Amino acid sequence: MSRRWKLVLLGSVLGLLGLGVIVVWLLGYEPPYYRQALQADPGQQSQASQQMVAQALQLTNQVKYDPHWEALFTQEQINGYLAVELPQNHPEVLPPEVKQPRVWITPQGVYVFFRYRTGALNTVIHILVDAYITEDHQVALHLRQVRAGMVPLPMNEVVELISQQASRLDVSLRWAQKDGRPVALIQIPPLRGNRRVVVDSIQLEKGQVLIRGRTLEPQSASPLWPHGSNRQ
Repeated sequence: MSRRWKLVLLGSVLGLLGLGVIVVWLLGYEPPYYRQALQADPGQQSQASQQMVAQALQLTNQVKYDPHWEALFTQEQINGYLAVELPQNHPEVLPPEVKQPRVWITPQGVYVFFRYRTGALNTVIHILVDAYITEDHQVALHLRQVRAGMVPLPMNEVVELISQQASRLDVSLRWAQKDGRPVALIQIPPLRGNRRVVVDSIQLEKGQVLIRGRTLEPQSASPLWPHGSNRQ
C-alpha cells in the first residue's frame, strides 16, 4: 500500500472516530432544566407529590359529583409525583427502559423529559408536546419535537412507544396528523350511569396547567361548547 493510501485510510479512521465521539457527545447532552429538576430537594419533592395526589383526588370527586369543575396543577406538583409517587406505587405505568420522567410547562407547550436506557444506549429523550381540546372534546397531544440528547429522532419511534403503553394500560388512543406531525387523540371514557365527561379547555401557563370541564347527565341537553368556553 502506497504512502498516499495509508494517509487516506488513517484520515478516514480518524474521521470516523471523531464522528463517533461527536455522536456520543450529542446523545449524552442533558437539557439544563432536566438536570435542575433531578436535583430538586427530596423533602420538597415529597411534599409536592402529596399535593399532587390530593389535587388529583379532589378533581376525581369534582368530576363525579359536580356539573362544572376545574383543576390547577403546578410543574412542581407534577414533578414531585413523577419523582416519588410514580416509582414507589405505580412503577408499571412506565416501560422498563424509561426512568426519571420530568416536565417543564411553558405557554408554548410541555417539554417531557426522561432517561432512556436500552442496550448500550443511555440518553435523555425530550419531547415538546402541545395540548389542546378537539371539536369533539378529545384530548389532543401534538408531538412537535423529539430529540435524544441533541439528536432529532424519528417521530414513529415515540409513537410506537406511546401506543404500546396506552394499549397495555387500556387507554383509548388513536393517532392523527397536524402540520405533518403526529397527534395522539385520547377519548375520555364515560362515568357510571353513562354520564359524559367533557373537557372544555387545557390552558398552559408558565409552570402550571389549568384544566376546565363539565360532567353531563345522560338526559342533559346542554350545548357541547358552553358559552364563553376557551377552546385551545
